[in-house]
Amino acid sequence: MFQFGEVLTLAISAVAAAYLFTNWTRIRSAPTLRPFALPLIVMFVAWVATVVEGVFSTDVQQGWIVMMQESVGTAAGESAAAVAFNLVEHVGTTLAAVLLLVAVHRLCQGRPEDRR
Repeated sequence: MFQFGEVLTLAISAVAAAYLFTNWTRIRSAPTLRPFALPLIVMFVAWVATVVEGVFSTDVQQGWIVMMQESVGTAAGESAAAVAFNLVEHVGTTLAAVLLLVAVHRLCQGRPEDRR
């Protein structure tokens, strides 16, 4: 099962990732933007894992896109692949948040001329 919000988030992040990769030389030359590349990549991987998890989900017929659904099940009935991608999603999102926090902290603690 795919939730509409998950698919939409992945589509928007794919467009953003394409923009970042096409402008990578400008991003590399800006010292304040470089620390944000790794958190964005990790978030993108987590969003991909979220959608791939839907392929292995047993909640609803595979391939369905659900506009809204309350999660009432547990991981007990899920396949091992769905549980693994769910773990990648949650660990990736947490890791991206920590990396983003570190990047912002370092940016704020840097020299005044680095804060452009």
